[in-house]
Amino acid sequence: MFDETLLESSPSRVPTLRGRHWLISLAAGIVVFLAGYFLLPMVAFGVETRVIITQSIILGVIIAGLALMACYAWADSRHLGFNAPLWVIVSLVLPMVGFLIYLFYSAAKSGNWKRATMPIAYMFEVIVVGVLIVVPLIYTEALPKAQLMTFLAAPPPPPPPPPPP
Repeated sequence: MFDETLLESSPSRVPTLRGRHWLISLAAGIVVFLAGYFLLPMVAFGVETRVIITQSIILGVIIAGLALMACYAWADSRHLGFNAPLWVIVSLVLPMVGFLIYLFYSAAKSGNWKRATMPIAYMFEVIVVGVLIVVPLIYTEALPKAQLMTFLAAPPPPPPPPPPP
């Protein structure tokens, strides 16, 4: 009876991800960032440092997100009594799709579809914000070049003073 209440102490309101899961995903992201920062210059010669830093940050964030999805699948499947290693492998082999499959499977087996809505909503929001950031970076050639050139060109020098009479 009290399992479905909104009380903070009810079993259904216990957060799936604990502090150790967040630390695991943060540590995975930092390790990948450092590996990319120190190993990418050995592979890519002549690349600027800021490009390597940017690529390392992007890789670190992606790996941190994958680790967070794997930790969620591990903790949640153990909580529900599913085969935890299987669902972690599915979440890692098929990163976004496998995690969505796990969310739908766990919601169907537990009969509680509300539990899958928050992770799906967060994933949808990250995808929408990512698209809104990336699309203007891809289509820069749509900007008017003539107007840009007038802003970038130096103004003409002032006319010479009139000759003395």
